[in-house]
Amino acid sequence: MTATAALLLGLLATPAPQATFSATGDSLRCVIVDAKDTRRCARLAQAHMFLCVNRDTGEVLGAVQRKTGRPICAIAGGLYLATTGHLCADLSVCSIRSVSCEGDSNVTAASRCLGLL
Repeated sequence: MTATAALLLGLLATPAPQATFSATGDSLRCVIVDAKDTRRCARLAQAHMFLCVNRDTGEVLGAVQRKTGRPICAIAGGLYLATTGHLCADLSVCSIRSVSCEGDSNVTAASRCLGLL
């Protein structure tokens, strides 16, 4: 889920992504991506995503949900700093694991789709 990784990497940016609702605390930042942008950028039909990242620990939790709020599947994983100096997201989205880092072409494309760039 490259769009999910792009969204997480964008979570740490300011201002918040335009395509989302975001809430920020001292160490916790959460976003919701509406169904239109979830379909367009993550190719998930009739669903929206919510994600939270703990900026102190890098822990990521969230879910893909139907428009009604009924959960479809979980999102879990973490953010870490790679030896290259790039921020990376190691995520499991709907039981599919992927690792994406800042600067990856697929992350850049998803970031543009989500309005993060």
